[in-house]
Amino acid sequence: MGMPLRLVAVANQQPLWGVVVSKGITRVSDLKNKKLGVSSYGGAAYGAALAVLKAYGLEPKKDVTILATGDNMSRIAALKHGFVDAALIAAPGDIKVAEEGYPILLDAGTIYKLPMGGVSASLAKIQGNRDEVRKVVGAVVRASKSITDPQNKEDVVNYIRTFFKLDRGAAVEFYHRIVPSLSSTGIVDRDKIKLVIDSAIERGLTDKPLDPDAVTDFSMARQLNP
Repeated sequence: MGMPLRLVAVANQQPLWGVVVSKGITRVSDLKNKKLGVSSYGGAAYGAALAVLKAYGLEPKKDVTILATGDNMSRIAALKHGFVDAALIAAPGDIKVAEEGYPILLDAGTIYKLPMGGVSASLAKIQGNRDEVRKVVGAVVRASKSITDPQNKEDVVNYIRTFFKLDRGAAVEFYHRIVPSLSSTGIVDRDKIKLVIDSAIERGLTDKPLDPDAVTDFSMARQLNP
């Protein structure tokens, strides 16, 4: 039967996490024998760290020490104080830190294409009040389409500036990163959902492989995208 919850819409197709490094590190290979900060062991950022290191031929734990250093602000502090040599930092925090001289080595989402953010609903809710769920899905899809519409660029950039307290340059940079990450349909491919499941197994969150179709219901999102 699968899980009692279903993912009904996806907002972000991949995370916006910069691998931010201390001065002198210019390549992923430079992380060998260094310390990398993530939020927690088993968390999504931990999964991203594993994927990035493996993609560049580094063996996690053996070649690179991965440390759980807490939330975004704690990871930034750990980097600045030299407790770690690199950290996965969520945007736009990574952009702010880069302005202080800590380079963004790469965007982890270019490798770790794990859907992030969206709407889930219980089977009971979907079956008992489908119209309400459909309205929420519609709101998520409309918001993504509005943000990604080039005609709305200035409004979105101004909102980013105000909400995140960024200067215009940083806001524009964040805009150019967030737009490609959004799903304008609320739907992602089946293999992306399989990646979520496989990542959860790798991180020890579950030992039960699941069929992607058993944890998603994109039928309402598809109705919005005929």
